[in-house]
Amino acid sequence: DWEKTAVLQKRESEGFGFVLRGAKAETPIEEFAPTPAFPALQYLESVDQGGVAWRAGLRTGDFLIEVNGADVVKVGHRQVVSLIRQGGSRLLMKVVSVSRKSETNMVRKKAPPPPKRAPSTSLTLRSKSMTADLEDIGKTNTQTHKHTHTTHTVKARPSDDFRAATVKQRPTSRRITQAEINVRKRATPQHISINPFLLNKKMLNKLL
Repeated sequence: DWEKTAVLQKRESEGFGFVLRGAKAETPIEEFAPTPAFPALQYLESVDQGGVAWRAGLRTGDFLIEVNGADVVKVGHRQVVSLIRQGGSRLLMKVVSVSRKSETNMVRKKAPPPPKRAPSTSLTLRSKSMTADLEDIGKTNTQTHKHTHTTHTVKARPSDDFRAATVKQRPTSRRITQAEINVRKRATPQHISINPFLLNKKMLNKLL
C-alpha cells in the first residue's frame, strides 16, 4: 500500500473523470477505525481511462485521505463531494492505493464464518411454532367442546322424555281421598239382595 498525491486540473467543459463512492453521513463518523484494507470511508469506484484523474495517476479502488488539504478519512460522502466542488477546476487529492492481493488477503482473513441463526430469528420461529401449536390446541379443544356439547344434548333428550312421561303418569298413581270415595259410593247404584221369606209385609212395603 502506498500514498500518493495527485493534482487534477480540468477544463470548464470537462469533468475530473472519476466516480466517488463511500459511506453517507451528515457528520464525520468518529467510530470508524481505518485498516490497511480500508484506510478511509471514500474511494474511487471507477476512473475513466485517459481522463484527467487517470492522467494524474489515480486508479480505481484508491481511497481518499485528503481533499484540498482537508482530512476526509472519516468524512461522509456529501461533505467530500462539497469539498471537491469548492475547488473549482483545480483539485488536490491525497489517496492510498491498496493492492488487490493485499485487499484480497485481508478480506479472506476477516471473512466471518457462516452466520448462525440470530437469537431474534430463533425467537421468531419459536413464536410462530408456538402460535401454530396453540392454534392447533385451540382447534382441538373447540372440536372437543363441540363434540361434548352435542353428546350431552343427545343424552339429555331421553331424560327429558322420561320426565314428561312421569308427569303424565302421576295422575293415575296418586291417592284417592276419602271424599272422592264417598262421592263415588253415592253415585254408584247399590244392589241389595232380599230374601222375601225372611221379611214381613211391613218391611217389604218399606223396601218396595
